[in-house]
Amino acid sequence: MSASASAAVALSVLTVAVAVWFGVVASALSRQLRRIARLADDLEHELGRAGRDLAEGAAAVSTDAAALDALTERAEELVGVLEQSTQLGYLAVAQPVIKAAALASGVRHGARRLLGGADADGGDPPSPGAAREVGGGAREAGREAREAGRDRKARRGPSDGSARKDGRR
Repeated sequence: MSASASAAVALSVLTVAVAVWFGVVASALSRQLRRIARLADDLEHELGRAGRDLAEGAAAVSTDAAALDALTERAEELVGVLEQSTQLGYLAVAQPVIKAAALASGVRHGARRLLGGADADGGDPPSPGAAREVGGGAREAGREAREAGRDRKARRGPSDGSARKDGRR
């Protein structure tokens, strides 16, 4: 065989070898592409299911958040009602208790006077004309208390918070 015929045979064998190699590579690529397509389908299916689960969860959270908002608003309303009830209860009980204590003190003081015992301040029993003097003494004590309050206020300075003439507050 001649050199050109040998080269043609070698070139033919090489061409067949390359064609077989391309066939094997194409087959492997085809298998990998089918596997990737299946993985993509599985991923799409899982993502669809996860998306539905996520949407259902978001709807449940939204419903729970709305219910929580409603509960919070109701709790705030109840706190307001409780505060009002407490204040009304305090007002309803405080005034009668104070009045009852004042009445009891007055009755005790009056009973001591009527029975001729010592005065509330521990002094001697009142004279028969002392009942007329009681009102005057109370007025005088009230006047003294007001004057003492004015004196304290004058020493403190103006109550509007402005500075005094000497620059101090």
